[in-house]
Amino acid sequence: MKGQERYSSLKRALQRRENKQKRLSTNFTYTTMLRVKEAAVAREKRENRIQFFATVAASLLMIIGAVYIIAPIMENYTFSIIPQISISEHIDTLNLYAPIIIATILLLLLDIKLRKIFKKKLKE
Repeated sequence: MKGQERYSSLKRALQRRENKQKRLSTNFTYTTMLRVKEAAVAREKRENRIQFFATVAASLLMIIGAVYIIAPIMENYTFSIIPQISISEHIDTLNLYAPIIIATILLLLLDIKLRKIFKKKLKE
């Protein structure tokens, strides 16, 4: 509502200028730029808030996933001085962590690509 009032006042001022009914105030450009800056700051705050909540949600999901994976391993783990691990257990471990490693690499590549796109949009 507040933003609409600002834009309508700008429209009225421009219409007056076109109709040459009144001259614009001397600080019109300054106040206009202040309003533009306020709108940009508000948009940036909103984007930061969304980004913060997305980061928190992703972190919680990663923690839950780690607990889901590690809890059964720790439950069946026995402490010994000389570990007795066979090759099949190594393969089972690799099969367990391979999708996680692949997903991490893909997410890092996606992050790099999205950062490039974001920087390109900021330059425009």
